[in-house]
Amino acid sequence: MSRSTGPRAREVRSTSSAAAAASAEAVPPSEELPGYSERLFEYHRAHPEALRLVMWEALEIGDGPVPADQERTAHYGDQVTAAQAGEPDADARTRVFLTLALASWSVAMPQLRRMVLGPDFDMDQLRQEIARAVAALPAEGSSSGH
Repeated sequence: MSRSTGPRAREVRSTSSAAAAASAEAVPPSEELPGYSERLFEYHRAHPEALRLVMWEALEIGDGPVPADQERTAHYGDQVTAAQAGEPDADARTRVFLTLALASWSVAMPQLRRMVLGPDFDMDQLRQEIARAVAALPAEGSSSGH
């Protein structure tokens, strides 16, 4: 269900769909999630407006269907499949979701990044730390009975 149906909501729907498509094309799925996280981080770093548009889409639309919902869902499904690296892995969806969150949050919330990490924290170092964190995400069978 849409939260807003006015002209601003229609504009957000149109531009957020284009931003998501550009991001998907620029950062294709990869079996190697740490490298994927670095490429996604750099994409958002170079194009923060794309991430902001998707965040605005969330404010306007919420949890309802978004423009190009099926195509975008398929793209994320392709990333989950790639993350499974040919082996069925129930945790791959969670790892992909957490990878997206880690790669996006510090660009989406620069004020929080500044307050926590300090104004001079090196973005290249942060990219590497995100990749290390993604590499440490548990794969299937490594969690405690979940």
